[in-house]
Amino acid sequence: YLHMVMHGDWFGGKGVGLCRIDVQGFVVDVYTTHLHACYNPSNDKYIIHRVIQAFETANFIRITSNSSDLAILAGDINSDPNDICYKLISFGANMKDCYLACPSNSVKCTFSHPQNSYRNPSEGESRIDYILYKFNKKNSVSVKEHRYALPSRVPGQNFSYSDHESIEAVFEITANKDNFDKDIKINDNLLRKIELQKLKNDSLQICNENLVINQIISIRHFILFLILLIFIYWQSILPLSLYMNNHYLLTTFIIMILLATIVLIYSLVTKSIERNCVQGFCQQIEIIFS
Repeated sequence: YLHMVMHGDWFGGKGVGLCRIDVQGFVVDVYTTHLHACYNPSNDKYIIHRVIQAFETANFIRITSNSSDLAILAGDINSDPNDICYKLISFGANMKDCYLACPSNSVKCTFSHPQNSYRNPSEGESRIDYILYKFNKKNSVSVKEHRYALPSRVPGQNFSYSDHESIEAVFEITANKDNFDKDIKINDNLLRKIELQKLKNDSLQICNENLVINQIISIRHFILFLILLIFIYWQSILPLSLYMNNHYLLTTFIIMILLATIVLIYSLVTKSIERNCVQGFCQQIEIIFS
């Protein structure tokens, strides 16, 4: 949020990048994204932001990748494999994880790696960066390699390239029009519907909790705004001579006006936008995942 200046992810614009590439006659869609970070696992203020971002990412991939032979999503999802955001993308866009699909996988974690120079010993190892993929059933795709892409240190330096480990994957794609099993497809669709229903319920629960919390925050902001107004009114009726002879009093009056303005804008604009986004997401996921 605006007042949490150390949480840089909030200030960075989020989105999904797409590049369509022709690889020897095969159409390959490559996506990348970066979901909002979790700064405090015990009190994650940004879970609803990541949930909505994951849902929108899955929808974008699902809609735009229909005509591709292979679709690949590589990015920082800021969620481990058991988190709802990872599942929203993998099930919502029907994508597979290279980590699980590659027999020779050599990736263990991508954040807080023991050899990373930026590692915080208090943070546990986690896998929050992924290469996910899906492919047209007319083709056969296999993951030959899933590995770290860069050394643990910049050559000639004592620091790492990033606090995250970069990863890469090698795919093999061949045309195979017979690569279709109706029984497997029916079974997969049934399991996917069950998982999507669970994801929908979990997402709606997170949304409802967020709306309740935001309502409480809005009430607190309103009370704070009223208190500031009372102070402003009290100071406004003081004689002008007091302000001329007391710079501290004048400074306090200006600060009170600025604080009241910030609280009003934050409540009426920022929180209203967030509330509308959450309500819109609830309606969308009800329709799409039903």
